[in-house]
Amino acid sequence: MTRAGRACTAAAAPLVLALVVACAPGTLPPPPPAPVRDAWPGCVAAGAFVGDDFSGPPGAVVGSVPEGFVARSAVLCSREERPDAQDGQVLTELERTSTAVGPLLTYLARPSEEPTDDPCPAIGIGRPWLFLLDASGRYLVPAIPTDACGLPLGWSDERQAWETVPYADRVLGPSRHR
Repeated sequence: MTRAGRACTAAAAPLVLALVVACAPGTLPPPPPAPVRDAWPGCVAAGAFVGDDFSGPPGAVVGSVPEGFVARSAVLCSREERPDAQDGQVLTELERTSTAVGPLLTYLARPSEEPTDDPCPAIGIGRPWLFLLDASGRYLVPAIPTDACGLPLGWSDERQAWETVPYADRVLGPSRHR
């Protein structure tokens, strides 16, 4: 490449970068900090499993992880089909705990995208029943970052971010709510 060609390429690079940044979707400011509650009561008492599987715990105030809150574990309250004694399947409630919170905190710190007026996929992916706990057992309900369609960021990945960390499961029993 000639000297003039290198100069043109070097001069064009910042312009291309500026266009890419300007065309990227906008992001929203972080939500207010989530309230920190005392003493983790367990999934059932925290309101998981009540209502539908799309809205997370009813009445939960979600938000960003407050400054000074040091998450030591994450609890994911979930339902899954498990074999029953009659060779069938039963919907089972689980309390899944992980101490591998680094990847979750990185994901939760991502900004949500500004809503779009463009068409969105006609699917429903709800927010998980996810809680963060500190070393003393205090807990909060983190906001899940969303894309421009209001779906969790990374929803099209094979697994959601909160499904990629290792968990120890505690079976709570058959689902009391359908």
